[in-house]
Amino acid sequence: MGVGRPGTSRGLPAAEVARAARAIGCDDVSYTDDVGDACDAALARAGADDLVLVTGSLYVVGHARPHLLSRLP
Repeated sequence: MGVGRPGTSRGLPAAEVARAARAIGCDDVSYTDDVGDACDAALARAGADDLVLVTGSLYVVGHARPHLLSRLP
């Protein structure tokens, strides 16, 4: 699981979200304060038959979508 924070002050710090994920049993959690970096890390970890799922607020998805579209064929 990768956690990133959109470029807005309204979001929780990525480290706090990562701690919450670990507290509910997600053992493999990485985080960064940049959604684009989180997307790049997810793409790097994904295999050819894997999917990358972006969830969260519309701010997160709004930052992730153009970033991913610029990197995918």
